[in-house]
Formats: sequence, structure tokens, C-alpha cells
Amino acid sequence: MAKLTTATVDKLVRDGTEKMTADDACTGLYLQISGLRRASWVLRYQLDGKRKSMGLGGYPTAGLAEARDRAREKRKLLADGVDPLEYRQSERSKRQAENAKRYTMAQLITEYVGARGGGWSGWTTYSFNNNMKNHVLPIVGNVLVRDINKSLVRRILDPIWLAKPATSRLVQGYLAQLLEYAEFFELRVGNPARGIQKYLPAQPPRGHRKDLLFEEVPTFMRQLREYQDARVWYPKENVDRDAIIAAWKSGKPQPDIAAELGRNTSYVWRSCHPERYPPALNFYRLRAYALEFLILTGPPRANEVLLTLWQDIDEEQKIMVIPRARMKIKKRNGDFIVPLSTRAFEIVQELKTIRRSDYLFPGIMKRPSTRNILKDVRPIDPNAEGRPMCLTSLDYFLRENFGTNINAHGFRKTFSNWAHASGRFRDIAIELSLDHAYGTQISRIYRDEQLVQERREMLQAWSNYCDGTSADVIRLPVRSKKRKVTV
Repeated sequence: MAKLTTATVDKLVRDGTEKMTADDACTGLYLQISGLRRASWVLRYQLDGKRKSMGLGGYPTAGLAEARDRAREKRKLLADGVDPLEYRQSERSKRQAENAKRYTMAQLITEYVGARGGGWSGWTTYSFNNNMKNHVLPIVGNVLVRDINKSLVRRILDPIWLAKPATSRLVQGYLAQLLEYAEFFELRVGNPARGIQKYLPAQPPRGHRKDLLFEEVPTFMRQLREYQDARVWYPKENVDRDAIIAAWKSGKPQPDIAAELGRNTSYVWRSCHPERYPPALNFYRLRAYALEFLILTGPPRANEVLLTLWQDIDEEQKIMVIPRARMKIKKRNGDFIVPLSTRAFEIVQELKTIRRSDYLFPGIMKRPSTRNILKDVRPIDPNAEGRPMCLTSLDYFLRENFGTNINAHGFRKTFSNWAHASGRFRDIAIELSLDHAYGTQISRIYRDEQLVQERREMLQAWSNYCDGTSADVIRLPVRSKKRKVTV
């Protein structure tokens, strides 16, 4: 055994003879020649009666001096009873685990949507992605998940906390869910978004959905029906379509028909092909009917009514069946059944005369638009012909034509207040009509009945009240404070 030198090492490597050469200057260090110009450093040691070898790097990447330093570091571990090979494997595992945590927020968001997004509704998917894109990614998209702290969360929330209270609460909730997911998979420690709202400025009071007092419903319904009666389904410019079709079928040339009626040839040609170019529909009148139908049916949520297909109407039993997949609460058993009152059924018969798609309340657009975000957030049947009425159309209709700040969803509260004030109907029937949970979870499991007949009587009474043909319901005064009793 001899002390290795740089010249000796170079000579052995050039020679290429396969062998192990010990270095007398460092115990256990060997130069291993495995072929021509192929050499590496090996440390041999004994621990707990077992002989082991571990590589210290290749030559010339690691020179003689560096190899000796590495060997001496390993022997220090041996002196403490630590196996250097196991120690290195442990350190390597730690580095790999640490590298696995080098997630950016953008990567975490992508992974989270892939893991959780499959069970989301279209609206939740749209809301999450849109809020991440607008408020989170521009600020912390490239920041490592483990480095997210309360200051960064504040940077996200501060610009919108007071300016957009509803949006800010959504974003705070999404951040808390994201970081909880990261914490569970050990990508970080702690959740700086959880509970942070307690230490932010107080937001303005939340506004409730505006509702109409049920005492005012008969007057409102009378105005709504006057609005319907003041309008026709088809504009005046379409009244001569039947005459055009009759003249065309009699053999008269289209240019002659156009000249006779004072119309251009293009209009005459479209009139002669009503299957491709149906007459323009008065969608203002259609919205008025949609709003009345919504009010008379319980009412369900606006989206659930506007997505109704003709196949959902059972004219024989006079019911509307809303598939559970289109309801807000999707985990309950069975589709939602809505009994139709006499007036609601009359509206269905009226709509049959102007039917032009598979939807009970068709929209202005005939086919999907790439700019219409609602094509992604509403559960629109891909096999249905046509497009449904826009989700915001009823609120717009109320605001523009009645100058009121109430909205369509508020009629659910109006109906509930009327039903409870009347004292004629059971709470369970009222809550089932609104598709609210009633009773305990166990009782709901064993209750399959939807009380259709009882709810039919209630909705017919509601329709009569809206018509103004039933007795007035008297609202009992509510005592705001407890009266003190002196003894």
C-alpha cells in the first residue's frame, strides 16, 4: 500500500488495468479502475461486523484531494456510529421530498381542479377558474405554495374586500380550500387563509334578494297580465306572412308577390320557408309568461324553470318533472315534481302555439355562442334543439318594465310568507314545494313521497290568491320585544 499522488492516479487511469488501488494517506479510500480511462473512488469500511463499500464519485470529476475530503467526512460519521451509506440515502430522500414540495400556486390550482373539479357544477367550475385567473394568479401564480403567508393573502384580498364583498368572500373561501388541500398533502405547514376574515375590515352589510310583499302580489299579477295582453306574439311586420305563403303556393312568382305587397324579395323568400326562418317572436311577451309561470309553480329557482324541456311536461297528469341533475340540490332521491295549477297549465297550452324549440321558454339565440359563458355553467341538454332563455332575463325584465328592485328569486320568499301566513298548509308541504330539506336526515331517508296532491291544492290556492279570487290573507303582527311581566 502506498500513498497516492496525482501523477500516480493519472498513470493508473491511462494504463486502464482493472484493479483497486488503496490510498495510504486516507484509510479505506480506494481508486477503482474499471477500464481504459474509467475510474472512480470507493470507500471501504466495516460497521457492526459488516463490510460495506460506497462510491465517492468518478475520476476526474472528483480529484484526489476532493476524494480524500469526502472519505474523511464519511469516517467522521463512522466514528459516531452512523452508517455513511444509509445517511446519504436518507439525505437524498429528504432532498427528493423537498423538491416534490416545490409547487407553485399555478401548479397547485391545476392539480386541485383535476382532483376536485369532477364533482363540481358548471357554475362552480366557472366561478373558481374565473376568480383564480382574475384575483389570485396575477399576484401569487409563480410563488411556491410553501411560501404563501398571511401578507400575500392580504395582497390578494385587500383590493376587493370592500369593493367587491361577495367576490372577496368567494376568493377567501377558495384560497382556504386550496391551502387546506396543500396542507393535507404536506406541501406546506399551516393555512394562512383560514379565518383571516376575522382580522380584515368589516364589510358593508349583505344585501338580501329583494322580495315582494305577498299582499302586493294580486296587484303585481294584474299588471303583469295587462303587459301580456298589450302585446302580440308576432310583430305587425309579420302579419302578411300567411298571405305571402298562400300566394306562393298558388304559383305566383316571388318578385311579383314582393312588388304587390311592397316587400323586398329577400323577405318574401324567407316567409316562404318558415321551417328555416320562423317569424320573429316577441320575446318581451314570452318573458312575461315565463315570470308568471315561475311565480305560480311554487316557485322553483329561475334556472330550473328556464331549462324546462317540453318532454318535462306531463299534460295528462298536469305536472312538470324537473330532473334532479338540473336542481340546485342534486343529492336527493328522485326528480322534483311540480303540480301545475289551472292557470299554469293554461300558460303551457298558450306556449304550444308558438313552440319553436325543445325548450318551454326558448331564448333569442338559436345555437351556442362562444361568447356566452352560460353555455358552460348551466346543465344545458346537448341533445335538445335550440337554446333556453338567458338566466338573467327575468331580473332584467322586472327592472326594465316594472321599475322595481325585486328579483325573480325573491318570489320564493313571497310564496313562503303567504303559505305560512294562510295557516292552511303544513310546513312540510311548503318546504317540499321550495325543495328545502325538512325534518331529520333519518326521516328524509324513509320519506319518498313528495305530497303531490297536497301541494297541488296549495299551488291552486296560491294561483287563486294571485288572481285576486280568494279571500285575503291577514298578516298577523309580530311582537319585536318580549313584554315584561311584573308580579
